[in-house]
Amino acid sequence: MSEKVVVKAEKRETSGKGHSRRLRVAGKIPVTVYGGGGETVSVTANLSDLAAVLRSPSGSRTVFSLDIEGIGVSNVIFQDRQIDPLKGRLLHADLLRISSEDEKVYNAKTVQDAADAAHALEVAAEAAEAAKLEGEGA
Repeated sequence: MSEKVVVKAEKRETSGKGHSRRLRVAGKIPVTVYGGGGETVSVTANLSDLAAVLRSPSGSRTVFSLDIEGIGVSNVIFQDRQIDPLKGRLLHADLLRISSEDEKVYNAKTVQDAADAAHALEVAAEAAEAAKLEGEGA
């Protein structure tokens, strides 16, 4: 398995549309972290770090570490995200804290989804080959 990604974040004391816009201009994204027996926390994280997680092979199902300054490190997964429909940029993210047991479930699900996708590609390739052979024999 590859190295776990660590995203650094800072606690956010202010909220609102204007504050969120200023964060985005600065290359940061407002994030809400909840679940896992902890309190809900509003933080900011770098857009580039979160975008890198989303671009990884497991995408939004990637389990990664969120290091919140002054609070500590938590294992999280994307619960929800808002994307600008015109620019395709991440606008906001909700992250769900997970335990090590939950992490095993999410990782197993990701592996199963990858296996299902590989199988579907094999079946499609076989069907295309069969159709090609039928076309040549007619």
